[in-house]
Amino acid sequence: MMDLLEHLDPADGTALLSKVERIARRKVMVFTPNGFVRQHEYDCNPLQVHRSSWSVDSFRRRGYEIYGMEG
Repeated sequence: MMDLLEHLDPADGTALLSKVERIARRKVMVFTPNGFVRQHEYDCNPLQVHRSSWSVDSFRRRGYEIYGMEG
């Protein structure tokens, strides 16, 4: 999932991760900002708003290996 989770409410994002983890054959790969990055609606698209934040620790608690893009 690329640039998706931060656009969902926390409960919806957690539910989506749980569902994907159940159906994935080998791996789940997620690309999302580390921490909250404020983003408002733009181009008249309310789906662009960031509604949740995800941290390295939140993924580690789920058993994920973490690889950062910029440190």
